[in-house]
Amino acid sequence: MTKLTLPKTGLVVEDGVLRLIKTDDQIVSEFPLADIRDIRYEKRYEILFPAILFLVFSGLAVACHTFIISDLPKWIWTILLGGVALFAFIGVEGSRIAIETSGGTVKYIVNDGQEEAQGFVLTLRNRLGQS
Repeated sequence: MTKLTLPKTGLVVEDGVLRLIKTDDQIVSEFPLADIRDIRYEKRYEILFPAILFLVFSGLAVACHTFIISDLPKWIWTILLGGVALFAFIGVEGSRIAIETSGGTVKYIVNDGQEEAQGFVLTLRNRLGQS
């Protein structure tokens, strides 16, 4: 069986075992493939952090518009901070790999690209005989 890796995330499948390996080659966790019930790729959208950023920069824009007396700096700061507040709505999209074993479920944040992570999961699911 060939070695399967997600290098940036640190997931490695070798010799019938799925391991999470740190950058200094220390094993963080290891699961025999026979114990894995399910593995899946999950996308999630974070809304809390962008909402907090939006509120902070909107509040700063309102404060600048209210308390700066000179017109030119007032409008420059208001438009600048308002624009930054709008960029907070772009949001933060994250992905993770969820591994369900007989002992429970563990989720690892994916540092590799979306395509690599999905390919890793599909390949591992095929090796496990899941569809």
